[in-house]
Amino acid sequence: MLKAVIFDMDGVLVDSELVFFEANRLLMESLDKEFNKEYNKQFVGTTCDYMWKKIIEDYSLQVSVEYMDREGARIVKELLKAGGFPPVPFSGEFVKRLNGKVKLAIASSSSIASIERNMEQLGLRKYFDKVVSGVTVDKPKPAPDVFLKAAEELGVKPEECLVIEDSCNGVKAAKAAGMACIGYVNPNSGEQDLSEADCLLLGFEEAGFDFVEKVYNHTFDIPYTVAETDRLYVVEMSDDDYDVFKELVEKEDVTKITGLTKKDYDRTLGNKEYMKSHRETMYKFYSLGIWALKLKGSEDIVGFAGVDENLNLCYIIDEKFRGKGFCKEAVSRIIKYVFEITGEKCIFAKVSEDNAASVKVVKTLGFEQIGPDLWKDEKRDE
Repeated sequence: MLKAVIFDMDGVLVDSELVFFEANRLLMESLDKEFNKEYNKQFVGTTCDYMWKKIIEDYSLQVSVEYMDREGARIVKELLKAGGFPPVPFSGEFVKRLNGKVKLAIASSSSIASIERNMEQLGLRKYFDKVVSGVTVDKPKPAPDVFLKAAEELGVKPEECLVIEDSCNGVKAAKAAGMACIGYVNPNSGEQDLSEADCLLLGFEEAGFDFVEKVYNHTFDIPYTVAETDRLYVVEMSDDDYDVFKELVEKEDVTKITGLTKKDYDRTLGNKEYMKSHRETMYKFYSLGIWALKLKGSEDIVGFAGVDENLNLCYIIDEKFRGKGFCKEAVSRIIKYVFEITGEKCIFAKVSEDNAASVKVVKTLGFEQIGPDLWKDEKRDE
């Protein structure tokens, strides 16, 4: 279960990387050395101490780490003048959306003083339960130390955490810590390799707890609850749920229930390995699929319902739960969810005309027949 979200600061909460690069470039220029973004890219997400030591070694500089740190900080201060680092767009709103849902921490390679100063300036400090600096641990990112310390201080297990990072080093550190990780693609952080992240995010405008929880659940293969009704949870299928689904379908006339030939059914819906891969793809990348309908208070599976990639509706209710309105209740909520998540204006259902029960369901839901065995429901203004 997700219990904590841990934020990097530079490049995630404050857009500082361009300022840091320019300060490094000016400092190296004062030492008659060229300094470019490609070389600087490796230091995004690491501590200043590590960066200065490597720069001194790579450039054979006759100066101390203390000198580089002092001069670098002075130039940064000059560049910022009276102001501070600009916030990453909508990052503050994102933090506020998570507030109260999970524990929050910052685990940054910057100093504690820098983290505290930036967060106070942005009015975000009060939302974070803990602040941890990479300066206080043995090894900097890409080692997992700073994230493990953040989890320890929050009182949660590493596998109960999700990290928001913008750097290759940070993502590697999060995964090495055994945590879920969202890679924020910040163009000002350079071309960072975020391929090890569990999900990439281009902006924080609409991201909230539901999105974070979904990424976390998919990372650790935990079925995500898509929606709920008065009596039901609409939940992503587990492998065990799929076995129940297959059993229910095969109690009926497969062709009539699915609209597929027996051969196509055996290749797709009736093939466990195919369906596992298909479910993972649909759930993770499209937030769509066929879901289990679980009775509140008991977790009994009432049936299954959902849509395929072409927004064709499908549903089946266990015989012992029929005649109680569960199908209409679940499908009505699912249709609303599909319209919300996709932005589409219509959804389809393939229902055989001689399947009286299913025809009754689609008619009750407001579907209109548009062809042999084909029905359509259009989004209506609420």
